[in-house]
Amino acid sequence: MKSRLIAIRYIVPTLLALQAAGAQVREPTVARTSIWIDTVKRGDMVRRVRALGQLVGEARGRTGALRAVLKVPAAQATDIKVGQAGQIDTRRGRVAGTVAGRSSAPVDGMVEVEIKLSNALPDGTIAGTEIDGTIEIERLQNVLYVGRPSAGSADGTVELFRLEPDGRMRHACRYHSGEPQSA
Repeated sequence: MKSRLIAIRYIVPTLLALQAAGAQVREPTVARTSIWIDTVKRGDMVRRVRALGQLVGEARGRTGALRAVLKVPAAQATDIKVGQAGQIDTRRGRVAGTVAGRSSAPVDGMVEVEIKLSNALPDGTIAGTEIDGTIEIERLQNVLYVGRPSAGSADGTVELFRLEPDGRMRHACRYHSGEPQSA
């Protein structure tokens, strides 16, 4: 809001004064080379949830085996289901796995998710080892991904400007961030 007031108070009168003096005032243009194109991508996208956790005691029914338990924020855990692909990083190596279970109710805003490991852990890995886990939620096909502007909030609406191919015309568009929107 403050930037709009500055624009109205200083920039608009300056442009009007220049026009009145006979100066050529052109509409601003944007060079395509100055746009951050890495914030807009088209193609396939994988939605993942990352969380920290640790290796703990014996896995159910497997004597001597460790199990990976991740602590996931409750807001991110809503889409996690048994059977989804997962991976843990022990800092000695990465091990693939699948989601074997999750706690039914959050504790202190966190949900515990157990990852059943498909491969052996790296040598020297012990109970209590801190891990970094990733769970694949879904794979989306043919997506137009637009990075959320810093002024936007998760699951909120912001206004962006879409440039026409000539780089001179722009149109304000309302954009909703959060769950994928169908076209």
